[in-house]
Amino acid sequence: MTLTKTIHCYLIDDDPDEIEIFLLALGELDLPVECTPFMHCQEALDALLRDNSHPDCIFMDLFMGPTSGKECLELITSTELISHIPTVILSGSEDTIGFEKLGAQTFIKKSSTIGELALQLKDYFTSYFDVNNDLGI
Repeated sequence: MTLTKTIHCYLIDDDPDEIEIFLLALGELDLPVECTPFMHCQEALDALLRDNSHPDCIFMDLFMGPTSGKECLELITSTELISHIPTVILSGSEDTIGFEKLGAQTFIKKSSTIGELALQLKDYFTSYFDVNNDLGI
């Protein structure tokens, strides 16, 4: 696969161990992906509203605090300036019902290994990004 653009994503997760696992999984991909992690929804929202350039997608934990993933997703999807950014819910929960109704593009269940998560992320990026033609969504 030849990519002419780097995919830039945000990760919002209040667990530093989960952030590390996610970044390690991204490191296993044969895709140019950069990630900016945030431990709190408000930090990510501030960056999204402050910066002129936006990430290509946002990954977010569903069960986090002080702002839950559901609340954070609602804030993103209801803010016109950033509502177009595809958002992916990450969760260890089996309950995926209704995530699209919240405004998420898709759902990824957190895996038990870095390798499994890397495969899931690769599936996401190759499904939602045109990896052969300038990475268009």
